[in-house]
Amino acid sequence: MNGTLLPIFDKALIIVGMEAKTASEVIRDLATRLYEKGYVKDSYLEAVLCREEVYPTGMATEIPVAIPHTDVQHCLHTGIAVGILKNPVEFRNMGDPEQTIPVRLVFLLAVVNPANQVRLLRQLVDFFIETAQLEKLLKCDNADQALDILHHSLNLNQEKNNKLVPDKLVSKNDESCFEINIDHPSGLHARPAAKFVQTASQFPCTILITNLENSKSANAKSILGVLSLEVSSGHRVRIEAKGELSAQALASLRKLIENNFDDGVE
Repeated sequence: MNGTLLPIFDKALIIVGMEAKTASEVIRDLATRLYEKGYVKDSYLEAVLCREEVYPTGMATEIPVAIPHTDVQHCLHTGIAVGILKNPVEFRNMGDPEQTIPVRLVFLLAVVNPANQVRLLRQLVDFFIETAQLEKLLKCDNADQALDILHHSLNLNQEKNNKLVPDKLVSKNDESCFEINIDHPSGLHARPAAKFVQTASQFPCTILITNLENSKSANAKSILGVLSLEVSSGHRVRIEAKGELSAQALASLRKLIENNFDDGVE
């Protein structure tokens, strides 16, 4: 299997009308598909469950989704197992782990190249905000129909990202913004992005983050917006705040980034 090029989406990895009672059960069933088809190692399932416990991946899109995953050392080939749930299952919210979200669609990721992870997430984020396409996916009767929708819908489309970009803050006061490099190996990917959004959301002020590599901006309190910026390791960002407690917000976000999101990475 190691010499075989496997598809990212495979009909055998799609479960339509999936029945489960817990998030762990959903992950277990999808991870079993990935393992049986040679996408992941036998360590993958436990690694995903452990990571989901610490860094939940439920996303509060109009039709809630979840994107559980784990580190690349547990994966053999890049692939995505998809669960289209018959009834909603509660996943903890990526942006606020104290809350749960009734998820109907689960995309379990296996990625072997960290450099591709942000690009893959960007494609998925673009898809998740297209509610009409998600509704079509929920109405599928079989895996063939679901596969057709995924193949036709999941592509890079820069125009889709416009709706994630808020009006820019006009900032001439150096105290209302700062620039900083993102040195975390994953950039502002799911785990660091979630911590960033959680921190920003603690403050009442308006906070804008801009990826200076591509000039794309987003609301710092929106997990979808932050993920859409494609901030990779080494990218420089500008963070601006305006309103009540803006100085405290900037100080907290700077500290979070300087501490590499408290992930224990060098």
